[in-house]
Amino acid sequence: MRDFKLTLSDVDFSFLPTPTVGDGWQFDPLKMFQFSGGNQVATAQDSLLYLPEFKHYEVRVGNQFDQTIYTSNGMPSYFAFFLRHSDPKEGNNHFLRQPMIETLNIQCQTTKRHSDVVTNDLDKGFLYHMTMRNVHPMSGYESSRYNMRQVVLLSAEDVGLMSLKTTDYQQVRRVRFQITGKTNGPGQLSMLLIYNNRGLEVFGADLKVVRL
Repeated sequence: MRDFKLTLSDVDFSFLPTPTVGDGWQFDPLKMFQFSGGNQVATAQDSLLYLPEFKHYEVRVGNQFDQTIYTSNGMPSYFAFFLRHSDPKEGNNHFLRQPMIETLNIQCQTTKRHSDVVTNDLDKGFLYHMTMRNVHPMSGYESSRYNMRQVVLLSAEDVGLMSLKTTDYQQVRRVRFQITGKTNGPGQLSMLLIYNNRGLEVFGADLKVVRL
């Protein structure tokens, strides 16, 4: 970390609520540290830094959607879906109520099998309860926030392997997923595949990405 470039640019925090104390948002002074002993001594033991991987897909949709997404990393640990306003004329629309996914269905086109759980029979209420099982307890994500800015977070256990082998879970494997559903309005649909079994192994000056 001796040679690096730090780039700072303007960040618009106007979408955040106004603080109850003070006139607005501000950054504290940056703290920089300098190593005065020359090159650092290589570590005697290896270290592991977790590196979750995200595959992000975006598409503009109307009142329904039917999209196929591809991954070369097999079955992900989590699926995340959310819908946001996509009209550039609306500008900063973070305070607006965002459109919602009403129904959701997931199929693995590679195996031609549907999810046994995530089908069109599930409405946004069921999607909310499944999401609440996966969000962090300290996130404060409850029903009012879900209705304002919906994010559907489903684990691999929620969706099922859809006839993929257990060895295809978060491992190198070409897979196509077909995502279909209905919405209560048009917007920009984001679909994320989340892999959390990767890490950066550090041993002295040697770095390599490993799967756990």
